[in-house]
Order: sequence, then structure tokens, then C-alpha cells
Amino acid sequence: MDPDPGVIDDHEAADLFSRHLTGHTALVLAVSGGSDSMALMRLVARWNAGLDPRARIDIHVVTVDHALRPEAAAEADFVVCEAASLGLPAQKLRWDGPHPKTGVPAACREARYRLTADVCRQRQAVLVTAHTLDDQAETLVMALARGAGVDGLSAMQPKTRLNGLTVIRPFLEITRAQLRATLSRAGAKWMEDPTNRDTAYERVRVREALRLLEQEGVGHADLARSSRRLSRARTALAHAANTLEREAVVHEVSGFCRIMQEPFFQAPDEIQLRCLLATTRTYGGGMTQSLAGAEGLLDWMQAGTGKARTFAGCRIVRRSAEFVIGREGERIN
Repeated sequence: MDPDPGVIDDHEAADLFSRHLTGHTALVLAVSGGSDSMALMRLVARWNAGLDPRARIDIHVVTVDHALRPEAAAEADFVVCEAASLGLPAQKLRWDGPHPKTGVPAACREARYRLTADVCRQRQAVLVTAHTLDDQAETLVMALARGAGVDGLSAMQPKTRLNGLTVIRPFLEITRAQLRATLSRAGAKWMEDPTNRDTAYERVRVREALRLLEQEGVGHADLARSSRRLSRARTALAHAANTLEREAVVHEVSGFCRIMQEPFFQAPDEIQLRCLLATTRTYGGGMTQSLAGAEGLLDWMQAGTGKARTFAGCRIVRRSAEFVIGREGERIN
């Protein structure tokens, strides 16, 4: 079971942020107005104010109005006002333009990231988000429902690079309950998004399922721990796939590559699959890849029959001792 929530005191916050944020000169905090991000804003502001003036970090708050609900503009204004009370400059961004009727959460994430990333690049800052241990557990269950592989089931990392932008998540080992307890102790407010109670959204249904799992002794911390272990396995598998690529793949200057069958087929299936995904990603021009499609391609390669296949923008040609991979539509000699 997960431990009882505890308030994050100044000492714990200082240890947390010293590990994750020290060394950066400028931060952009992504704040929605919900409990997690409001706790991030308050705790970071208090920690930064307690530093030696020469060591303080330039902090900028960004909040996004997705223009999906009438209350959204007021919620963004709330964030700006709360940031000002903490001495932090804040910027309200709005997602304008057409909105999809399906896949709304994913579209919101993409728009929010795009808008926030623009501010980060302008300010030469890293992005700091308030993802929690609860988010780790929820994401794992959602990935399981999609039949994800090791990569999809792996934990979010405290620090990642995404499209050239550094993203830091200092709360991945902190629960949402801890953050709410910390805000309540300080008498601080946060906004409750009504969509967090709407079971039309997958994440809301997953949270309900997690409550049932917790009654059976499977808590958020247990699931997050499994996700972290899968992340460790992903790193090992990626290393093995890189080694196989060096041994089995020959990149030609004319814009295609050859996969030598003997060393390639000596590797375990999972390593073959990862090597194949990396190679087709390179030669397919970045087209979307599906894991199921790559598995089907590997089955075809291992079967030993059939002259050619296409996958994710690539054409794969079988020869006696090798496979030749190039861009689909281009002639392979």
C-alpha cells in the first residue's frame, strides 16, 4: 500500500530541487492551476527565494488556456495572480484555432507543449512540470491497456530531452496526496478541473480502477516501481540494439543500408526488432511506426520468403545474405 501523505517541508523541498534544478539559470514552470502544479510553483518560489541572491534562478510561470471550457480563462487568470503573489512573473497563453472533437486530451497536451516550448526557447530556459508518482502509475496502466511494449511501459524520467528542449520532472517520487497536504497546510488554493470527474476520459477511468487495485494491496508506488524497473530494462535493450546495429548494419553513402542476415539473426528477437525500428526510422524519413507493423515485418524477414516489403516509408528488399533498406519509392540497386 502507498504510505500516508506527508507535508513536504522546506528541508525536503531544498533537497529535491537542489538535485533536479541546481545548475540551470532559467526555468519555465508549467502551471495549470491544479494541485500538483500549484504546489510546484509555491515550493520552487520559496526554495529559490531562500538561496543566496547570486545563486537564484530566473523563474517564469506559463499557464495555458485551452479554450475548451468557459471557466478556463478565469483559471488561467488565477494562476497569474497566484504567481504574482509569490513574486513570480507569469504569462497566459491561449490555444486558438480549430479543436478536435475526438482525442481531446492528446491534442491538449500537444498544444500545451508547443506553446510552452516556444516560451522556453525564447527565454533559453528548461521546462519544469509537476508530474507525480500518481501520473507514473496512471500512465503505466493506460499503456498496458494499449498492449504497449517495454518502452511504452517504462517510467517517465526526471530529466529528458524532447525535440531539443530539456524537460525536468522533480515530483516523480512524490504523490498527489503529499502535494495537496502541503498546499492545505499552507492555506493555499488550487483549482479543480471538472473534466477530472468525467468518465468519458480514459485517465479518469484509470484513476477509478487504481482505487480498486489499491484495495487489493497494489498501490501507486508499486506500479511506479515496476515502471522504473522496466525503464532500466529499456536502457539495457537499447544498448544491445545499438551494438547489433554496429555489427550487422552497413550504411551506404548512396542513401540506403544493408542488414547482414547472419549477425542480425543471431541476436534475440527483441534486439532484432529494436535494431529494425531504429534503421527504418532513419531511412523512412521519420514516418510514424507501429510496433505491431514492425513485428509483422520482422516475422516476414525471419520466414525467409518474399522478395520485398514496405514499412513506415521504407522499402525492404530481401537478398540471399542481406536485406537492403531504402526510402520507399526510390530505386534500390
